[in-house]
Amino acid sequence: MGDAARTCHARQRPRVGAVLLYHRVSTEPGFDGELVPRVAAADFDAQIALLRRRYAPVDLADLPRAVRGRRRGGRVPVAITFDDDLPEHLDVAAPRLRDRGLPATFFLNGAALDEHPPRWWWDELQAAAAAGADLRRAVPSGHAQPAQASPQRIAEILKRASRAEREAAISRLRPRPGGGAAPLSPALGRDAIAALARDFAIGFHTARHELLTGLEEAELRAALRDGREELELVANRPLTAIAYPHGGADERVATTAREAGFALGVTTQPTCLTETTDLLLVGRVEPGDVSRGRFAHYVERALRRST
Repeated sequence: MGDAARTCHARQRPRVGAVLLYHRVSTEPGFDGELVPRVAAADFDAQIALLRRRYAPVDLADLPRAVRGRRRGGRVPVAITFDDDLPEHLDVAAPRLRDRGLPATFFLNGAALDEHPPRWWWDELQAAAAAGADLRRAVPSGHAQPAQASPQRIAEILKRASRAEREAAISRLRPRPGGGAAPLSPALGRDAIAALARDFAIGFHTARHELLTGLEEAELRAALRDGREELELVANRPLTAIAYPHGGADERVATTAREAGFALGVTTQPTCLTETTDLLLVGRVEPGDVSRGRFAHYVERALRRST
């Protein structure tokens, strides 16, 4: 079956929907080796215009109901989501969404709410790569050296390492012991989060952004709890949806999230949502910085997958 036929078949499935994932939406150009995915503002404009024209954008919380209620031939419901506490969410993405009347959910860490916000290890890795550091020094002992020590390959290793291994690895990349750390990346503060929450849904992305599948049970429960209440107070609403850091989740994580009071959880598995999808393991598609035509292809490809 060709791509066109598969797409037609997917669109005729009445009860299916998709969740889209964004990180940076920026008016600034990106660069090779960038670890946080970036979409140019102009491409984002084209992508959301296509969503508005060809699909049925809905709030993430309403997507399961929209999937159940869709009839054959009707527009496919989609939900737009963002991860991390990036200032461009408020400055760049939100005005564009607001102008088109499109809903979105922003999954936040609340990094700037703490008196001592975390210094994200991937920012330090990015800074070390830009400074020409030998990234192989960041590979923890006992882990195989990758064939190519690109920032992306090292990041894949570090996100699965223990917290202590990551901290030691990043320390080895600094110019001198205990010094030379990358500056703190800008993050949404209290007023910015409150402003974002006035027009859009807010979800939880955990305070420390650790891969949850690698945590012991007590650590996992703490990760799902710590920082959530404070973020709820700033957003002025309960946080009942979670985006798992690095997109990592399994049945154990989903069960623990459900026990913690979350009603919906999203991963980075590029699958669609159907009536049988576990709502604590909803896949998302991240098309990235692509043309409008490629963007449509990514969305349709996700709709051909089921969970």
